[in-house]
Parts: sequence; structure tokens; C-alpha cells
Amino acid sequence: MARPNLDIVTLDFNSVDPAVNPNTIIDIAQALCVYNRKSYRSGYIYSVDFIEYIGSAGDVISIAKIPTTYCMIGAYRLGYELWKDQRHAAIDETGVLPGKWSDFKPFYNQDHFDGTLTELPPTGVGPGFVMQILDQTGAEWNRAEIQVNDVGAATTFEATIGMLGDDDLAAVPGPYISLFEGYGDTRAATLAPDPLNPHVASSSWAVRTGEQSGEMARDVVDMIERENDFPPYANQIDPALAPTYVGNSQSATHGILMDRAVTGTTGRAVSLDGGLVPLGLLLIQQAGDGGGIIRVHCSRGTYKGVAAKKIGDFS
Repeated sequence: MARPNLDIVTLDFNSVDPAVNPNTIIDIAQALCVYNRKSYRSGYIYSVDFIEYIGSAGDVISIAKIPTTYCMIGAYRLGYELWKDQRHAAIDETGVLPGKWSDFKPFYNQDHFDGTLTELPPTGVGPGFVMQILDQTGAEWNRAEIQVNDVGAATTFEATIGMLGDDDLAAVPGPYISLFEGYGDTRAATLAPDPLNPHVASSSWAVRTGEQSGEMARDVVDMIERENDFPPYANQIDPALAPTYVGNSQSATHGILMDRAVTGTTGRAVSLDGGLVPLGLLLIQQAGDGGGIIRVHCSRGTYKGVAAKKIGDFS
């Protein structure tokens, strides 16, 4: 008989008053660490069965996440490998050892980095059956940073790493770099149109030498020239301009919607869809009275009690 697993996989968070801050962040990996006193890595895709919201009548809650696409995998891998290589080079040169719990933890986006999106801490039940923030004294959950060469000044500067949005080297409290933006800027562009046929083919003498009539041949070639030679997704024709990827500076800078719900008048919780959550990061947007409880039901599995896989396992 398999040993029973007693890890806590249902995570509670007190929502805030939307009038004060309508947008917040939930970090599933960090909350699992706090609840279970184990180290859960950020660089995983976590499975969520469903999410409940227990609040006031008429409250509106929307939940978004980092897009689950090959671009997300490529962007994360780009940042992780650069971060890891830079640290390994310094370790090899100096012999200094990294912290035991060292991990690559990007921000969700720039709003998360600069504090516009505040993180909701996990909660438990305190005296009087009141929800209280779980004790995190002495805990660290440091987000990833990297040194970047400043060619103009012949120096380096420290930049904080996030997943979504645009680069902002003039950001406060410091430079912010986006992995989606970096991935798009350094990836070979899609060939479009493909194939690169001359668009004068339909007027050439070569289409009028067969058995079909010249008019019919020209019409068919003209259709071939103009149909489906560009991809069915955004593509920047001019390589000198910023590329478009879902999640970079051009599109969905705050992720993609998982679900949206409105609480009824009966006082019962509303249920929202779960799914696969890259890095365990959820963006919460609320309207109404707020002050409710957001309950995330993680799927049970073999990664320290939950269902989660390294981002690289999905490539």
C-alpha cells in the first residue's frame, strides 16, 4: 500500500479591497512552501483543479496566467540558461557557493516587479476563527536578477527578470527585463510570405503554354500567389521592428484569462476553472466589495504532493 500523502494542497488567500488595489498576484509555489515547510521550485508548471471565491454578492473576480505556449517555454529557458551560466562562471572563478535554496524565480510582469501588483500572502485560521496571514518570519523568496553589460558606459548594471511585457531599463526601483521580449528579439523571424514566389508569375508567358486556356491558367496562378502565404498569427514583416508574441510588449502584457465569475446573492462560493499555471503565478483582478477568500485547489501529484512538471518537460 502506498504511503498516504498529507501535504496541504488547498491554498487560501484573503483578497483585498478592490478600491485600494483591484489587481493582485498569487504565487502558488511560494504558498506551498509556507504551508508545507518544503521548497517548491518556481520553474514548474503547476496543475490547479479549480479555484473558489467566497465573497460578497456582486463581487467580480477575473484570473489570468502566463500563456502556456512554446514561446513561454523558450522565453523561460532563455532567461534560465543565461542566469545559470553567469552564476556558474562566477562560482568557478571565485569558489563561492550559492544558497541552498537558490532558484530562478522571475516576476510575473513589470507591474509585479514595481509593486503595482501586490502579492497575496497565504492565510490560515487564527483565534476567533479569523483568517490570518501565515507566519513567514525569516523566509526568503528572492526574484531573479542578472548583470547586463552597459556598452555605452563600459560597465554592467543589475536588472530584475520578469516573464511578460516590455523591457524597461529606466524602471523604478531598477531596470526590468522581459523574457518574452528577449525571446522575441533574439529568435529568428518567420519567413513570410512563404513560399517567396514572384507576384508577377500570373502575367508571365510561362502560364500560357499548356493545354488550358491562358485566362484560366493566369487565374489559378493568381489565386496561388495571394492565398495563405502568410502565417495565421501576428507576424512582423519588417525585421527592424519589434516582433509580436503573445506575452511580450506587443500583445497580452498581463497574460491570458483563465476564468471570470460574479458572486450571486445566496452567499455560496463561485467556482472558476483551473488548468496549467506556469511558475504557479496567477493575476487576480477584482471589483465589488472584496474582502473575500480566494481558495486555490492544487491537483495532487508526485512532486512533493502536488501535480507539477518542470517547464522543460513540456518542450
